Amino acid sequence: MFLGPGAGVCRRYTWNELVGVVEVPEEHKKGVSGSLSKKERETIKTKYSRFNEEFEKLLQYQEKISIPNKELRKQIHDDNAQYMLPL
Repeated sequence: MFLGPGAGVCRRYTWNELVGVVEVPEEHKKGVSGSLSKKERETIKTKYSRFNEEFEKLLQYQEKISIPNKELRKQIHDDNAQYMLPL
C-alpha cells in the first residue's frame, strides 16, 4: 500500500462511489436461470448508467492530479488496480 493508513481515505474519495454502484447483492451472485424480467433488465441498465456517470466524474477529478514522482505514480496505479480489479 502506498499510503499506509491514508489509503482508505484516498479510496473513500475516489473509488468508493463506483464500488457501491458495481457491487452485486449476495443473492444475485448465485446465478440466474432463465431470462431476466423487464424490471431486472431496467435495474441493470440503471446500474450501468450510474456507473458510467460516476466513472466520468472520477476521471475528470483524477485528470487534474499531477504526480511527478514516477515511483509514487506507479504505486498509486498498482494500488488502484489491486483494489478495483477483483470487483
